[in-house]
Amino acid sequence: VILGIMPLATTAAAAVIQGERPSAGFWIAATIGSALVMAFAIYRSGGYSLSAGDLLLLVAVVCGGIGYTYSGQLAGLMPGWEVISWAVVISLPLSLLAVYFTWPADAGSVSTRAWTSILYAGLMAQFVGFFLWNAAMAMAGISRIGQIGLLQPVFVALIAAAFAREPLDPITMMFVGAVVATVAI
Repeated sequence: VILGIMPLATTAAAAVIQGERPSAGFWIAATIGSALVMAFAIYRSGGYSLSAGDLLLLVAVVCGGIGYTYSGQLAGLMPGWEVISWAVVISLPLSLLAVYFTWPADAGSVSTRAWTSILYAGLMAQFVGFFLWNAAMAMAGISRIGQIGLLQPVFVALIAAAFAREPLDPITMMFVGAVVATVAI
């Protein structure tokens, strides 16, 4: 559900903070795309009921949209790799504190595969991925690039089908096609 709301939150933040003014058609397509991703997530989970944690997720989405907007704004002034590098440096004290409090009692019992996954997610998916993401937002606009985030669940579904043998049933393919169409629009 977060993946469905984040692009819309990014567009809203870009409109408020950066002064971007997407067209009415853009807003309609973006809203429909977000609703499709959220509906699919709810459908696949067998239903959804709100909990107290959902408020925290909503706060995280708002913060993410604001963060993407400022990253895109800064990437207009400096290279995308510098923007994410400074973000890492600034957040390092809090990150080290989190590592301290969550470090496993027996780090040696954590599998090599788990450590490799954490390293890949942190270094490649988050750090290096933001080199291109920030640069793209600076070149094409925060709102437009933010909507590409709606494609993430599509790629997750396709990768899950290819590598984890998850089924691609007709309903999944219908949602995939509809989400891709809203992003293209």
